[in-house]
Parts: sequence; structure tokens; C-alpha cells
Amino acid sequence: MVILPVEEYRKLLKQAVPTYYLTGKAAQRLDRLVEHGLKEYREGKTIQAGSLKEALRKYAKRNR
Repeated sequence: MVILPVEEYRKLLKQAVPTYYLTGKAAQRLDRLVEHGLKEYREGKTIQAGSLKEALRKYAKRNR
């Protein structure tokens, strides 16, 4: 058990990341996207980069 002041608890609540539960077609699309990404990872088709900007640059260069 952890005891926090009310102000600290409210700050933590505001910072918490919401949880989304997908159902139906949205869940199926996400499952396919994850499967596709894992397949590309296993095949070595992914890009390693330190930032999104660097990854997009590498991706554009690779697909010219």
C-alpha cells in the first residue's frame, strides 16, 4: 500500500495514459498491422534510427 497526498494523486491521474480496448474491425486491422510489422522485422526489413526524423530520412533514401 502506498499513501500519497491528494494533490500528488491527482497529478498522477492527469499524467496517466488512457487505456483503449478495440473491438470488431478496428481490432482486426490493428492485429493485421502488428502481424505485418513483426513479419517485416523477422525478414530484416525494419529501420533502426535514433529518432522519427532519422527513420523517415532513411526510409525515403531506401525507397528512392
